[in-house]
Amino acid sequence: MAGKKLKATTDWCYDEKCGNGTDEFGFSALPGSGAIGPIFYLIGTDAYWWSATSDEIGFAYYWYISYRSDNMTKTSLVGNKFTRSHSVRCIEGENNGASIEHFNQNIVHSSFTDSRDGKNYRTVKIGDKTWMAENLNYATDYSWCYRNGYCTEYGRLYTWNAAKEACPNGWRLTGKICFKQSVVGALQAENSNQKSAGRINTPR
Repeated sequence: MAGKKLKATTDWCYDEKCGNGTDEFGFSALPGSGAIGPIFYLIGTDAYWWSATSDEIGFAYYWYISYRSDNMTKTSLVGNKFTRSHSVRCIEGENNGASIEHFNQNIVHSSFTDSRDGKNYRTVKIGDKTWMAENLNYATDYSWCYRNGYCTEYGRLYTWNAAKEACPNGWRLTGKICFKQSVVGALQAENSNQKSAGRINTPR
């Protein structure tokens, strides 16, 4: 259910089939697609985000949500960092935005202005970490828009090497362990609290 709770409540549709989310934490994940070389995936179906974690043979970890499932694929998947382009979500700490209809209006978002180009991003605190609530849209070499105009809503797609350097000062690309501890940990804690309060029926 992690994917459903992170997905925005609109736009997760393809061929009249939808898998929209509940956006319970204000993460407002949109299906911004991805690319392998010059070939883009279908927009509206899936979302891919780079992590900062890589190995020595040309692979970097990413995380993935689909309109076909309420789950989020674990960060043990790998994607070739030299040919694939994915979205970027920056997390606060060292190591012009989307339309408001995509955001959970019951969540109190803060905001951040990227001094490099003046773009403003909504931010949200999940667990003890502050995340951008929108995909990054800062133009760098080896970053692309799905189509003209799409970057405003869905952000840009970056190669892994570009993604490592794309976050603004004071923000960073999250590693796979940090992501698991922050987002997945917060979701698990929320589920545990709901069970304790008797709001979730568990099988016997």
